[in-house]
Amino acid sequence: MNRIIKICFYFTLSLLLNFDSQAQSKSSEIITDRPLISKSAFLVPVNDIQFEFGFEYQRQKIYKNNFTEEHENLILGNTQIRHGLSEVVELRIGAEYFTGRVLNSGIENISKGIRGVFVGSKVQLRKNQDIISDAALIINVNLPNGNVNLRPKEMEPGFIVAVSQNLGKGNLVCANIGGQRNSTIGKFEYIFAAFLIYKVVERTVLFLEFYDKTEKYFLKNPITDLGLTYLLKNNLQVDFSIGGLLFSEQKNIYGKIGFSIRFPD
Repeated sequence: MNRIIKICFYFTLSLLLNFDSQAQSKSSEIITDRPLISKSAFLVPVNDIQFEFGFEYQRQKIYKNNFTEEHENLILGNTQIRHGLSEVVELRIGAEYFTGRVLNSGIENISKGIRGVFVGSKVQLRKNQDIISDAALIINVNLPNGNVNLRPKEMEPGFIVAVSQNLGKGNLVCANIGGQRNSTIGKFEYIFAAFLIYKVVERTVLFLEFYDKTEKYFLKNPITDLGLTYLLKNNLQVDFSIGGLLFSEQKNIYGKIGFSIRFPD
């Protein structure tokens, strides 16, 4: 595990130190989905390739049937690659390396491997308007690839409609609504999210997010996420965030750190 962490660290550091500064000055500021769970209504520019990469540490304590189940998870290389195919369509693929420990009644179970493999696209529906400034449709399919114990049983199609309203001075209010099939339980889960983006100073943005994926109840137990992003260069952003379940008996806290890098055409 230590070797994997070192490889990821040095790979990330080499990208940050060797990024082409000349390309930075010729392009607009990067717009990324990281580190939000929900999705933005913005696309990657035509022919550009964008990598969104991060690490996440999570602790959970779940109470059920008079038993306590503890989870400790580390996600290395939560990766999404986006490519602008046209002015209104982008291609999206991604996956992550997961290592998790579950402790239940003194019995420990450890899982490691690739999970979360997906492919999809984002289609621009609306852009730079006065009311509902931007809107996009995200279509994706979770694939039954990766570790046999971590991957879905079958393909899981899903969609999200993302909308945002420009409040001026770099501030936005955004929302997601959609759904995703869960092949483990054989049901369709609904996705609801809302987030606020506030530009503190030049290159620094704060965000607050509420996100929920549920079978039937609207925002019954949303994840609350608070963090910031910092623009190192026009095509290079770093992010930090913490979050968890604030309105639940179950305990779920996590911290994330990552970066997004765009390679212009």
